[in-house]
Amino acid sequence: MDIHRLKSLFERLRQQHPVNAGEIDAVERWLHDAPLIRRYRINPHVVAADTALDAHAVIRVLLHGTQTGLFDMHWDVHCSHCNMLAEAIDDLATAAAVSFCPMCEYSFDVDIAARVEVTFSLGRSIEDLGFPPTCQPPSALHPRYGLTAALGETAAATEVLTPGRYRYFCPLTRAKGILRVEGEPTDEVQAVAISQLAGPQYDVTELAVRPGPLTIALTNVGWPQCGFIVHHDVLKDELDPASLPRRLSGLELLHVPEYRRYFGGMVLSARERLTVRSVLVVFTDLCGSTRLYERIGDAPAYNLVRDHFDVVIGAVEAQGGAVVKTIGDAVMATFLDERSAVTALSAAMRGMLGHNAGRPEGERLVLRAGMHRGPALLVNLNQRLDYFGRTVNTAARLLGVSAGGELTVSAPLAADAELVGLLTAEGWAPPRASHVDLKGIEGTRTVHSAGFPGMAAR
Repeated sequence: MDIHRLKSLFERLRQQHPVNAGEIDAVERWLHDAPLIRRYRINPHVVAADTALDAHAVIRVLLHGTQTGLFDMHWDVHCSHCNMLAEAIDDLATAAAVSFCPMCEYSFDVDIAARVEVTFSLGRSIEDLGFPPTCQPPSALHPRYGLTAALGETAAATEVLTPGRYRYFCPLTRAKGILRVEGEPTDEVQAVAISQLAGPQYDVTELAVRPGPLTIALTNVGWPQCGFIVHHDVLKDELDPASLPRRLSGLELLHVPEYRRYFGGMVLSARERLTVRSVLVVFTDLCGSTRLYERIGDAPAYNLVRDHFDVVIGAVEAQGGAVVKTIGDAVMATFLDERSAVTALSAAMRGMLGHNAGRPEGERLVLRAGMHRGPALLVNLNQRLDYFGRTVNTAARLLGVSAGGELTVSAPLAADAELVGLLTAEGWAPPRASHVDLKGIEGTRTVHSAGFPGMAAR
């Protein structure tokens, strides 16, 4: 590590962002104390836990640092089967819809919400370890041994193994093998010696031992660092993301304002798409905007619509939402959680009421909204990240049946007592159910609409 350059770039970062100096200091101290394995792939949530900083504060410092060469950003794609790092990309333009895990030889859809982790490392001018990207297996796989050895060293450990078929591997070198534990149990310690070769192989790729204590001695003859981990060969069909350590997901990063400021032009290639397991989609628009143009003329009406955009977009971004696009006088936004969405929409409604205060009746603007959660595809539309699929269509159709001053949500959202409580706390009227036909969606649907006091329907 080039300590002099590290110190110089941190000082430059403090000069550029003096308001965040305390947060920058904390991250710098963490880096000096962090073991190599943690700073090699920096998880903002780990840094936040170690420093007592808010996670967003850490993410903000790391993103600022990418602009000075202090940090590099990585999109790490994890296997949905074993959580190993299937690939690491530095630009969304190189991301693909399907990835392949060389560890378990399994293809899977790349879900930016559940399988894409964003990490950071020190810029290569500060520290270039020359290691391929790696990660540790999750506790859900019950890993054993966990040996590490530097070049020329031998590390050993003893575990008691029960009958079964196991896999052993190094997450760094991608060396792997199969271990069968079978036959009569023994109390005697069995000993096995394995060497990590210069390529992605161990010298022994198949082992058979009896149930009981087993000592593995790992000798590293080919890599700066290597490891040895064992877990059962039977893997779950799909790891539950909730069972994994907290990490910064790709979807979460897309909702960070500093990311959109610095990397807003980073998009997928034109023909690719990424799965999004679940995203909250919100549409808003103005009621009667066409009549507004007729009443007061194009230029004054346009100015009022622009004022409305300032109110809505400001409310969305203040709550961590991401504005995807504007269409006419409509806004499409996404949120990570319902609380942020309800708070943002409430602020937007209050903002519109404030905007209308003292204006003639013909210049008052009435807002409405629709909201739905579900899976979607992240795509490149006109060189901009956009969302596609039934969830988006449903949210747009819910907007279409919403009256002025109302938020209309789908039945699954309305069944969430926490969401209803949030609406009540923000002053919305109790949601009322109705049965409607949503344009382009087969069958009659139950929807729930809540009105915001003072925002009259039109």
